[in-house]
Amino acid sequence: MSAEWDLDALLGYIGTWSAVRQYQARYGADPLPALRESLGRMWDPGTSLREVRWPLRLLVGCADDGRTAG
Repeated sequence: MSAEWDLDALLGYIGTWSAVRQYQARYGADPLPALRESLGRMWDPGTSLREVRWPLRLLVGCADDGRTAG
């Protein structure tokens, strides 16, 4: 899966991760400003779009409801 995002969109997505919430709960601090600073050195903050890619895997099945085809 891929998307074209600016830095704010990427950080917004990362901010939804449970790992970020766990970090905040454990350390009482937000890790995203440090990540923004680090990525900002390589990315024009908030202006340039970049392709962001991540794997998407689906586990698809069918529940047996007792009916059979055909």
